[in-house]
Amino acid sequence: MSKVHRISLFLLLLVAGMFLPFLSSAQSDQTVHVIPVEQTVERGLEAFLDRAIDTAVEQGADHILLEMDTPGGAVNAATNIVGKIQETEVPITTFVLGENYGAISAGAYIALYTDNIFMQPGAQIGNASVIDGAGNAADQKVAQNWATEMRTAAQSSDHDRPPDIAEEMVNPDKPISLSADEAVNNGYAEGKVDHREEVLAKLDLADAEIVEQEITFF
Repeated sequence: MSKVHRISLFLLLLVAGMFLPFLSSAQSDQTVHVIPVEQTVERGLEAFLDRAIDTAVEQGADHILLEMDTPGGAVNAATNIVGKIQETEVPITTFVLGENYGAISAGAYIALYTDNIFMQPGAQIGNASVIDGAGNAADQKVAQNWATEMRTAAQSSDHDRPPDIAEEMVNPDKPISLSADEAVNNGYAEGKVDHREEVLAKLDLADAEIVEQEITFF
């Protein structure tokens, strides 16, 4: 290599080195807060999600990812959580895990109000029939009101989720649940993915900084 070529290569590498830090920072200027929804939906989880979402907003999160694996729970707590989601301007996506439950009952209701739903293989969403404190099916009026709530939840999305399916999730005789494939085929999920990284890639957030929020003992 001639002396002129060596100098030219040196200058090229020098200029590239000057711009690399800017390119690197440009790739990681977005932040995603990951919030677990892994317990029964009740007042404790409601309080945690309220704080966690507030923290994400205060810290300037660009996106919130709810990693959900819940058997469901109390309707009033789920309704309050949905209220929090609706008043939050930061986009929120649900990633339904296939480890134990998925997004069952109140979990399905919450997920339907988020901007996107992605599901792991083996995960399910639905089975949202209402039971009372003794474990018995709720009376007809309560069940009808909940069916209306689920239809409204399905229609709240921009993804054109069929409301009749949401109502069938509440069927007291045989409530349905959708697998990941069924959810995708029926418009109840935007994709079936194995890992969080795939969710972020589909949201164009592959290079985002991840902030993990953990449920505290309190």
